[in-house]
Parts: sequence; C-alpha cells; structure tokens
Amino acid sequence: MFSRKQLQTTVIGWFFLAGIPRDEGHRAEGTLFKLPASSTETTTGRQERSARPATARETLFGLRDRLQRIAQKLRAPDARQMSASALADVNFMIRGWTPGSKVPQEYSTSLELSLRLLDQALTTKEEGHAFSALRAAADDLHIKAEHCRKSGAGLGGMVTLLVRTRSGDREQRNLQVLYLPKLLEAA
Repeated sequence: MFSRKQLQTTVIGWFFLAGIPRDEGHRAEGTLFKLPASSTETTTGRQERSARPATARETLFGLRDRLQRIAQKLRAPDARQMSASALADVNFMIRGWTPGSKVPQEYSTSLELSLRLLDQALTTKEEGHAFSALRAAADDLHIKAEHCRKSGAGLGGMVTLLVRTRSGDREQRNLQVLYLPKLLEAA
C-alpha cells in the first residue's frame, strides 16, 4: 500500500501514467531518462563539452536559436507557425526571468530535453520526424509558458501531482505508478 507521500511527484510538462501490478517483495528504482552531458555550440559550429550543466537561461537562449533555425529548415506552413508560436513562448520565458532566481534542476533538465529534440529535428533528414520533434517541443514549451503566465510562480514553478489509481468507483491499491515525459514520445 502506498502512502500519500509516496504517490506525490513533481510534474514537468505532460506525462503518461500507467498502473502496473506491484510485486510486494520488489521495489523498483532507477532513472527514467538521462541526458548526455551538456554541450554548447561555438561560432565555428563545432560542439564543445561544458564542465557544468547549462543553466535554464542558457537553455532558453539555445531554444530560441534552434526555433529560429528550424523555421528555415522545415517547409510546411504548419511547422513555421508552430515554431513561431514556440519562439514567442520562449521569448516570454526569457523576459520573465528574474536574475539570481533559482530554477529546479528537474525543470532545467526538461528544458534541455526540448533543446535536444529541436537539435534532433535540425539534424534529421526525414521531414516527418523533424515535424514530430518540433511539435513535441513546442507543446511542452507552450505548457511551461502558460504555467508561468497563469501561476505567478515565474520560470521554474513546480507542480505537485497526487495520483490515485481507481477501478470503477473503488481505489485500486498495490499498483506501481510509472510515468514517461510526453517529450520522450517523439524521441
């Protein structure tokens, strides 16, 4: 049986939820996903490894750069409109940045995942895959920007989610709840 505290989790963006019967003798732990070390692009275009992870602000500027470039790569009008909308959301988040404010690492990691998806969209030759990656990143960035607009918490505001599994009208216990960031669906 799960306690309330065990079922609370921090949510960033959209998540899929799945209930899996829990084996009472087994405790599942691990990392859902791990991003490679941060990298920044230099003016020469080559990749350079950074000793420290990128800040949320640096990632937002990287997102802005990728969204401007992806609008030039994808020919579909929907892609250009989607990248323009995502660019407006990123610019809003940049303007809403308060110098010296702390952004939780989970939030920064989520922003970096959007950046990686846009990098993937820029490097893939298949336009359909690039469009899917752009859509996933744009949807996530829009959710983050809307949360910033409506919550008053600013960039990096976290949301606590309480999950209760049900079957009909009854609470279903002894289920292990797993989640997958919606962004990884496109990856």
